[in-house]
Amino acid sequence: MTDFWGFLHLEILQFLAQPLVVYLEGPALFSIALPFLICLWIILHIPVGTPQNSPLASRWLILLFLGAITLLISVDSAYWSDRGLHFFSAGEIIWPLLVWFWGPKVFSPWWAYVVSFFEGLISDVLLSGSYSHWTGYFWFGVGGAGWKDAMFIAPLTTCLSAWSVAGIWYAWSHIKEGNQFWSGKEKV
Repeated sequence: MTDFWGFLHLEILQFLAQPLVVYLEGPALFSIALPFLICLWIILHIPVGTPQNSPLASRWLILLFLGAITLLISVDSAYWSDRGLHFFSAGEIIWPLLVWFWGPKVFSPWWAYVVSFFEGLISDVLLSGSYSHWTGYFWFGVGGAGWKDAMFIAPLTTCLSAWSVAGIWYAWSHIKEGNQFWSGKEKV
């Protein structure tokens, strides 16, 4: 019986020594795993529509182009310091503007969180890998600042600004229709 418990203990120790487990035990739990689970929830629960009736179906090339532009800007603006990797997330400006131009019914502010997170994730992986010449455990630096990392903060600020823009958009659409929604009096 002692052989079984010794074997089980050894297997648990080997599992805990795996690089992915060690990586997720550290600050990456807040900067990578938690935002990824939030993105997964948004993808599964916020409807986009079917390709036949979705307004985004005809605009997927524009979304792809804007995603590539934000990725290129974040990679091009990156620099390393003694505190780690720093880059400008252009998605913090572009995705809320997309909510303004297309309206929150076409491009949901929740999706600003998803595209901002994946923009930061791809940038962080590309830049960390190129800095270490794609050797060793370069991915231990991805999201290494935990809850203070841009992988955690940038999607939150992007989503909050997109929701702020959506509120302004709804208010502006009511004003254009002549409704005074703040006083409760509707134009008849």
